[in-house]
Amino acid sequence: MNELTQNSEIQRIPPDGTAATTWILAAGTSNVNSGEIDLMSSSSATLFVAVGVVTGAGIFSAQVQHSDTSGSGFTDIPGKVGAINGGSADSGKMIVIDIAQPTKRFLRVAFTRGTANSVIDSVLAVKFRRSSPVAQGSTVESAVI
Repeated sequence: MNELTQNSEIQRIPPDGTAATTWILAAGTSNVNSGEIDLMSSSSATLFVAVGVVTGAGIFSAQVQHSDTSGSGFTDIPGKVGAINGGSADSGKMIVIDIAQPTKRFLRVAFTRGTANSVIDSVLAVKFRRSSPVAQGSTVESAVI
């Protein structure tokens, strides 16, 4: 039987890695990098980016990057990018990106927000573990099993 909380660790990620306790990134046009995701003991991961309001001409993208080292050396993972191209029709949507068989230990999301304001409502990582059961981290209050 596959139960998400038994086979994976769910982690909430700050959308701006320099503001580790800010979980929603207000409207803006600045580019930011999310907090890091450590894939130690993980065989794959799925990233969920909940996008808030994207103002009319806003350009928004989420590019997954990886590194062998925490805090530096991040490079783009080709093809692991999601984009929302402005307008209220795309506001409130979610970008979901799968990372199968990661080749480096650390991930982050590089956000591009251009032309007009975009809001990042939340970033979540589901890290599928090599062994179970899995203990949930500090960003998950409870898991009912």
